Formats: sequence, C-alpha cells, structure tokens
Amino acid sequence: MSRDNADSSAARLAGAKRLFFGISVGVIAEPLRVRTQMVRNWLELNLSDVEVAWIAPARYHITLKYLGWTRPEAIAAIRSAATVVLAKQSTYRLKLGQLGGFDSLASAQVLFAEVEVSTVLTNMVKALDEACAEIGFPAELRPFHPHVTLARFRKVANLRDLDIGSSQETEQKNSVWDSSSLQLPVNSIHLYESPLISDVFEYPKLASWKLHE
Repeated sequence: MSRDNADSSAARLAGAKRLFFGISVGVIAEPLRVRTQMVRNWLELNLSDVEVAWIAPARYHITLKYLGWTRPEAIAAIRSAATVVLAKQSTYRLKLGQLGGFDSLASAQVLFAEVEVSTVLTNMVKALDEACAEIGFPAELRPFHPHVTLARFRKVANLRDLDIGSSQETEQKNSVWDSSSLQLPVNSIHLYESPLISDVFEYPKLASWKLHE
C-alpha cells in the first residue's frame, strides 16, 4: 500500500503487522450486503466488462486510524494509549449515507458507502490520532473521511450513471441504494490486523474496547 512508509518485505521479516483502529459494521452487514447486491446487479447489466473485487461482508468496517507496519513490541504501548482515550468515550450511533467513489464516481477505483460525519466521531478520531502521535506514529494529515469500502475495481470505472437515489428523496423504490435505514450502533472500538493475503475471511482483532453507556 502507498500509505506504508516501511518496506513491506523487511517489515514482515521483522515480525511487524499492519494495524488500524476501526469500527465493525457486523450489526448491519446483512442489510448492507443486500443493498450491495443490488449494486452488483446494476453493474452486471450496465458495465459487464468491469472487473470488480467485492469485499466480503465479514470485512466491512470503518477505519478510524491507520497505523501501518508496527513492531510487536509497540502493541502494548498502543493498547495503553487507546485505553486512556476510549475510557472517555460513550456509545453512539452512526448513519451510513450514499455511495461514493475514489477518486469520484465518474472515475472510481474504489466503491464505498459514505458515513455521516458527527462531532462525536470526529473528536474520537482526533483523540486517537493525538495519542498515537505521542508514542511515535505519524499524525494523520488528510481530512477524516469515514466510509465502508464495498468493492475495488481492477481498472478505473465510470459509475456516474449508477442510480443511487438520494436519502433526501421520498421515492426510492427504483434506486439501487437506499441508505435510509442503515444506522449502526457503535458499542466497541477494535485494534485490527490487516494481513497482506487477500483471502482472509475477516480482519483479526488484536484488542477491543467497550464504550460506556
């Protein structure tokens, strides 16, 4: 990955793991999968020549802070820093929004579901980022853009005509994407490992923190 500063081969030889903090989307994985299947059907009808790698529902997540290649001896410090930050956080709900694409729907290499930005989420991410910076991890310079990755395209795809409807519309029966009921209760934050092998069923959790009521 371009986000990794360290050489991946050397990092693996040193026993390093790629880590990130995230939120599991497991609670709404099934309704999200159903909506994603509608998108798949649309692509097969309209862009049948596009090669797509779909993300398994068990791997749906929202990344809060990407740590990259991390030495095993640093994990204890990461857990301690996160414990201090997350002890102050309460449970809350997130709402998934419309579909988006990186770099855009008209020139997409990644298809994702937007996550509505909230003050609670933004403050948590900022606190995690600052805590990780204090123990030697680079601060995140890019604006926080929460999302759930659904698919990756082998080549750039033009999804500009994808009928995704709008959460502001009252009539959505003909849309392939209705996000109106995709609300996610956030009760826990996890420290995940992101293995390089692509056929991992789900990301291993190295640590979890329950948020208080």
